[in-house]
Amino acid sequence: MIEYSIVIRTVGKAGEKYQKLLDSIEKLTIPPKEVVVVLPEGYNLPPEQLGYEKFIFSKRGMLEQRIFGGEQAESEYLLFLDDDVEFEPDFIQKMAKPIEEGLCRVTFPPQLWMLPPKKGMKKIVPAITASAVPTIFNKDHYTKILKSGGWSYNHYDENKMTGYLKAESAAGICCFCKKQDFIDIDFRADKWLEDTDYALYDDQVMFYKFHLKGFNIFCVTEARFTHLDAGSSSPERAVKAAFANSRNKTVFWYLYVLKQQKNAWGRVCARIAFKYSMTTLRLFNFLSSFRNKDKKAEAKAFKAGYKDGKRYIKNLKKNEQ
Repeated sequence: MIEYSIVIRTVGKAGEKYQKLLDSIEKLTIPPKEVVVVLPEGYNLPPEQLGYEKFIFSKRGMLEQRIFGGEQAESEYLLFLDDDVEFEPDFIQKMAKPIEEGLCRVTFPPQLWMLPPKKGMKKIVPAITASAVPTIFNKDHYTKILKSGGWSYNHYDENKMTGYLKAESAAGICCFCKKQDFIDIDFRADKWLEDTDYALYDDQVMFYKFHLKGFNIFCVTEARFTHLDAGSSSPERAVKAAFANSRNKTVFWYLYVLKQQKNAWGRVCARIAFKYSMTTLRLFNFLSSFRNKDKKAEAKAFKAGYKDGKRYIKNLKKNEQ
């Protein structure tokens, strides 16, 4: 029987949605060795509790809480979870099977609320800007990272999903892997993601670093779970997210796309793809600001984030010399 720890990052305020996660854990047919709940320093314990979980405290941050929880967990395998998901009792069997069979090193469930993206402009704009593009050639993949810094996705029929799909990126809401593999990707080196109010691109960085290490990543299509989404959608959050999106995408592209190219032609293609993506994104943001006054602040924040990302890269280059 596989031995694993569950690691949950939370601020302790997900309420009913967090209780549904705890209910799912209680019903697992293969129970965890331990449940590690990582809270920011100074925060209160959530009133919803299993009664046997281990509460630990770290500096607040999406990366910091995940990293610290992974470091402190005691099992060979880790199931990383956000605090607003629920799943079936046989979830672990399905997530662990391809790893136990030696087919891959990392697994995650399909995120059906993300792929494919919503219809209309919310699907068209990401495709035109090379941010999220329906795949044409990689039908055996769930996602692949593009030279633009965006990603392509498999436009599958969820009613016909079976087996495994290879992946290079996913939402980090749920991830199953060996503890040592998580340690080996040195996620702490990417604390730059938390220089913004929202550490956007943290999930993409984590999964893509697994990929760059040569660790196969599988989407286990039959390991269904539900994301209850306890996040906020306020206008202020949208502005901060716009800044973080452009800034962190810029740094991600430099570190993990451009610098990973093996020849000059690859670097030229990466530069062209990224420039095209950011230019078209800024254009769409600019046009949206005419139709919606709230979008004007987002467009301004996106532009500022892009400039901040370029400044960060400039400083990186100085330090590399």
